[in-house]
Amino acid sequence: MLTPVVEAEPSNDNAAWLLSKSLIGLGDLDGALKYAERAVSLAADNAAYHVQLGAVLGRMAEKAAIFKQLGLARRAKKELDTAVALDPRNLDALMGVMMYDFSAPSFLGGDKAKAAEFAARIAEVDPVRGWMARATLARERKDAAAELDFSLRAIAEDPGNFDAQSAVAQYYLDHPLKGPEPDYSKLEETGCKLLEIDPGRPDGWRVLAEVHVAGYCWTELAQVLETSERFNPEDLSPYYAAAAAMLQREERMSVAREYLEKYLAQPAEGSQPSHAMARCRLATLLEKEQRPDEAVAQLDLALQENPGLDAEGREAARRDLKRLRGK
Repeated sequence: MLTPVVEAEPSNDNAAWLLSKSLIGLGDLDGALKYAERAVSLAADNAAYHVQLGAVLGRMAEKAAIFKQLGLARRAKKELDTAVALDPRNLDALMGVMMYDFSAPSFLGGDKAKAAEFAARIAEVDPVRGWMARATLARERKDAAAELDFSLRAIAEDPGNFDAQSAVAQYYLDHPLKGPEPDYSKLEETGCKLLEIDPGRPDGWRVLAEVHVAGYCWTELAQVLETSERFNPEDLSPYYAAAAAMLQREERMSVAREYLEKYLAQPAEGSQPSHAMARCRLATLLEKEQRPDEAVAQLDLALQENPGLDAEGREAARRDLKRLRGK
């Protein structure tokens, strides 16, 4: 819907910026770059526009061939530094520089000590975001104990902060606390809190979907998914979460397939799992159902999707294709 506005009003910097943010969520990095550059050219003193341009360049660097990565990474860092210079309290700019400093090698300007300094600067502007920034760095260091500690401190600072609660839920999913399984009582508690804060966002529904799969509560699972769709019919990621959990346990596989097909029937946007990821899940399920030709077709489509798989995912899909075609 924004495209006609931007084309009809080429000097509308805000519309160009919004369109770039929309396109990056859809995986159209070339389009996102075009409109981010337009926004910056129209209003070079707007820090948010430089943040967006830096984000697009960073995403492009992640996907580019090695000889292009260096130039894109340097451009991304320049845009983020410009954003911070324009607005030293811009949280997105501070977070972007922090992550660049932590992740980039020193010859590209990375500096893990400076990353910690930027986390402190974020805390000065917003204490909750500061704890979450520290949790992010702890996760990157693979320090699970510190990640949980900082995440819980963020919640203690503001129990109603949706993103902080969601981060804790993801932690419990990623880090089993009782044997091989996540702590589902903690997950259910956090999922319910997320729904209390904002039932229109999918995070809480996704958490409860995984909890009900783990408990083999199929009636409750169906009710959760139906309710989530009523609150937000444009985001079917709870169906994806349920299908992925069912596939992992090899439970109700025909129902899991229906959930994945439903998810694939409408576009995925923003933070939702990509269709490429869903097709890889569906291929795994189809292979388990002794339908190798259909699994091959899904993997072929997954490798063609935009946004696509990350490098590890592409390699895994290619290995599976080779194996299935050799059968």
